Amino acid sequence: MKIALVIVDAWFLYDWPLAAIEKFGESPVPNWPEGVRKNIKHFGDFLSYVCDVEREKGTTIIHSLGNTTNEFLKFANENASAVKVKDGDTIAASDTIGRAIAATRPDKVFWGGFHFGKCIHAHSNRAY
Repeated sequence: MKIALVIVDAWFLYDWPLAAIEKFGESPVPNWPEGVRKNIKHFGDFLSYVCDVEREKGTTIIHSLGNTTNEFLKFANENASAVKVKDGDTIAASDTIGRAIAATRPDKVFWGGFHFGKCIHAHSNRAY
């Protein structure tokens, strides 16, 4: 059985380099307060561990970021996520997640990440 795991909205935690700010504006991703950054870091570490375990089982990992700008995703690449992106993973924007999932031809799709009840549901609805 082919499985895909979609990780939603695991945004980058640190300050963006000047080149990113010049190209995409002052805040290409949310500017989290310090307390929220700590929580995101811990949850991001946990999700990175889950992804590692799932990769070993053959699960396809798809990172679905909230930004719908593919140009930004190409620029940011794996640096856009608090979850470690590794070779073989797919990075998609919320407006392309359906095509990214379909390209892997999974039998089952599991969803995880940030903002359950909001972003995860929004991304899954867009994919549907």
